[in-house]
Amino acid sequence: MRRRDINKTFSKEGITFEYPGDWFEVPAGADKLLNGYAHEIGVLIPPINYGNVIIQKYNLQYLGVNSVQEDWSKTIDWMKKDNITIIMQNTTTVNGLTIYKMINSGYEPAYNGTQKMLYVEVGKDQNVYIIQLYSESSSFDSYLSVFNQVVSTIKIK
Repeated sequence: MRRRDINKTFSKEGITFEYPGDWFEVPAGADKLLNGYAHEIGVLIPPINYGNVIIQKYNLQYLGVNSVQEDWSKTIDWMKKDNITIIMQNTTTVNGLTIYKMINSGYEPAYNGTQKMLYVEVGKDQNVYIIQLYSESSSFDSYLSVFNQVVSTIKIK
């Protein structure tokens, strides 16, 4: 998929990014609290096997951390303890924002198979956003460049 195919815009609760025209948005239930401190602000469905993109927002004060970097470290520790395989992790800068990225994999009982995920965390002030782009392992690698194109368009107000 080429860059020109990234032609739709997601923009909610301070985060904006572009995504491909063949993805569609489904209701996220933005009022649904997750673990008492975060809420889902969007769900996008790409045309890949068991693919899903979940966008969440939360405030650092509820996590008891002072920065996105501190939360990122706790996330890495939690995933390791939960036997999630971390394949790659790094940081990059997009539109002046520090983006924390990792690719991980784990068994997903709902699909009776392994899924891979590009897990992205970015924040500004006290607001933190998590974007989880995942699919069945056999589809993930071929779609990773598209996921990375999406990440390269992230902006926060």
